[in-house]
Amino acid sequence: MKMKFPVKLGIGSLGVFLFIIVVGFVIFPKMISSKVKGYFLILQMVALIPKNEIRGMFLKVPFGLSFKVYMFNVTNPMEVQSGKKPSLQEVGPFCYEEWKEKVNVADDEEDDTIFYDSKDTFIKKMWPGCLSGEEEVTIPHPMILAVVNTVMRQKPGALSLINKAIKSIFSNPTSIFVTAKANDILFDGVIINCGVKDFAGKAICSQLKEAPTLKRVSEDELAFSLLAPVSVLKPTGELKTIAIWGGSWHMMELKKMDVWPTDECNEIKGTDGTIFPPFLAPEEGLVSFAPDLCRSLAAFFVQKTKYDGIPVREYSANLGDMSTNADEKCYCLTPDTCLKKGLMDLYKCSGAPIYTTGSPVYAKKRLQFSMPLQPNPKVDLFNNFTDTVLPMFWVEEGVALNITFTKQLKDFFKIKKIVKISKWIILLGSLGGIAAAGYLFYTNTGKADITPVHKVQPSEVVKSAISTINGNNLGGQVNHVMSTESEKY
Repeated sequence: MKMKFPVKLGIGSLGVFLFIIVVGFVIFPKMISSKVKGYFLILQMVALIPKNEIRGMFLKVPFGLSFKVYMFNVTNPMEVQSGKKPSLQEVGPFCYEEWKEKVNVADDEEDDTIFYDSKDTFIKKMWPGCLSGEEEVTIPHPMILAVVNTVMRQKPGALSLINKAIKSIFSNPTSIFVTAKANDILFDGVIINCGVKDFAGKAICSQLKEAPTLKRVSEDELAFSLLAPVSVLKPTGELKTIAIWGGSWHMMELKKMDVWPTDECNEIKGTDGTIFPPFLAPEEGLVSFAPDLCRSLAAFFVQKTKYDGIPVREYSANLGDMSTNADEKCYCLTPDTCLKKGLMDLYKCSGAPIYTTGSPVYAKKRLQFSMPLQPNPKVDLFNNFTDTVLPMFWVEEGVALNITFTKQLKDFFKIKKIVKISKWIILLGSLGGIAAAGYLFYTNTGKADITPVHKVQPSEVVKSAISTINGNNLGGQVNHVMSTESEKY
């Protein structure tokens, strides 16, 4: 029996419908987002195994980051010295290209981990709007403030010794402020004279010479800079980096960090900020560990947006509020001295009495560094100060992906978009075919094909027979006998 067209159309459309449901809506999405470790291509791509392309990018970022510094110039230093509020002028940006690299790399195949040290290289740049760094700025002398504030916290009884040492090392200064070129303050270094002979000066200089943040210029001279090489985190255990994403995917695992008073705050969570696990849901956020802050920070989802035509998610993070959040009380200097929202004291982390504020904004990390300015009668230069927090500088670290990397992402999302549109077109087409088949089948129900028959008239049959017998055109003979007999009757 020959299959009718509606049946053919219905079967074909149903087959296409089932195929696109299984392949387009089930198998293909799972191929893209499967979380089975090492099973699909994307998960293989983000594994930090040797000879993998992503490993090379992880160990040495293939593009430079933008690093800009803005300094706060104090325009009324002597007035501040006498107790008045500071007047600040923002100067900058001073621009650098930052290259990130991981050195001293070692793999541990048994634990599936990789060990490394971080190395950042800064190259001076003169992008449009950037300053040369030869400009002079006036800021509180970071070394004077740091030494006095540290001794106030650790050994307040030694402040009289510090008072004498400041006069000796800094040649009887009339204020705590220093005026120098921005390049010297940031990287090259401001000279500290340690060729003094008095007991107080020599005692302090002996400690300064052991400080890892100071550069030794000569036997009697040290150089201090705000952005000198420094390793603020000195863990007593091992620092590990997970090489392949697992179910937990906490990238950094420090066996012990003894910085904060509670285990929760000493716990290392998240990645080192270089890369993040794939396929994170928006509500999971982005968690990374900041060694310069000795804590983990969580960035929370804000909205979906686009970067150079690529769909991305926007996240935002902050330093929290240790004054009201019980989970962040451990970051307070003491249980009774908690800073307000957005501020964090780095003393326990770095050993320097520095406050920081800031958060990542639009793929940029912005941090402001300040120092507390407090009156102290035991140090002559600190007699008349008004208790305040004095901003020193702020930095912006960010990156803009160039076309080499955005093209790969654009191609991927273009293919994904084509597949998405195509599967819906095929799905709707198959549903239309099923509907059309059903309609045709319904409208043809109860109908049958009838073979047409030609109707023959009886008169035509008789006439034809008579013509055949009597027609002269056939050449027949007339039988007269039969004719006569017929007439008789």
